[in-house]
Amino acid sequence: MSKVSIFLQAFAVIASLAGIILTFSAVSEYDQDLNTIALQKLKIKEAEKNLAELGDKYASDQLRQKNRNLDLSEEIAEFKRAADEIDLKLARTKEEIEEIENSLNDTITDKDATYQRQSESATAVKELQSKIENLRSELPRIRQQVEAKRFEIGDFENRISELAQKLTVYSEITSAVREHCLATIRSLRTYLRVRPWLEPGEELSLTLKSVDLSSGYVALSEGGNVGLREDMVFSVKFENREISKIRVKKVFRNYSLAELIPLIGNPLKLLTLEKVDLVAM
Repeated sequence: MSKVSIFLQAFAVIASLAGIILTFSAVSEYDQDLNTIALQKLKIKEAEKNLAELGDKYASDQLRQKNRNLDLSEEIAEFKRAADEIDLKLARTKEEIEEIENSLNDTITDKDATYQRQSESATAVKELQSKIENLRSELPRIRQQVEAKRFEIGDFENRISELAQKLTVYSEITSAVREHCLATIRSLRTYLRVRPWLEPGEELSLTLKSVDLSSGYVALSEGGNVGLREDMVFSVKFENREISKIRVKKVFRNYSLAELIPLIGNPLKLLTLEKVDLVAM
């Protein structure tokens, strides 16, 4: 039996003895309190008897009898208060006895749980011992697998050496392809940066030089240098709202001339605007 089990059993015995002692003490106090109550009741009866006798004997002296009756009434009240206190003390004693009994029950339950845990621990130890024995029997097979893996690793190392020699040749080819790819990307970026036209959907911000609604012509502040070409159609927008559409008629390097496409939008708003956005159609 383990030290923990012995300690728990000793603790349970000590707790049981303490509970028994407390129980006997509480019972003794309870009996004493009952005797006290009985004595108090006897005193009350005697006092009442004395009151009756004094009432018959001293009927003529009512004033003095009333005062004494008051004193006796106060004494009776004190006796009753003492009896109430004793009853309250008895109730508390009963509660303490119940708590001790509950503590004893809990101790017994803990003891049973300890025995159960010990049994489970013993079973777990047996299972671990069985697993260790199985692993020991598996050691020769594991060693064979390790030797096989070492042989495979040596084979892989030889293959890696052969591949490294091949990669030395491939790296020269890859370097040439990489240089060609980088040169192509640089050329494409340069081409996109300097291309002299506008794709559909591209946006261009510029200033309206003048707007002549009678002729339908609009002078633009940009020209061929930003990709404008003749017959290109643009949607004229301001704050992402379309105002009208225009078609480029004449293009110069730094400015151009466009005409309003009739029956589209509200060209009158162009008279109040300076800067607009052109979206290629």
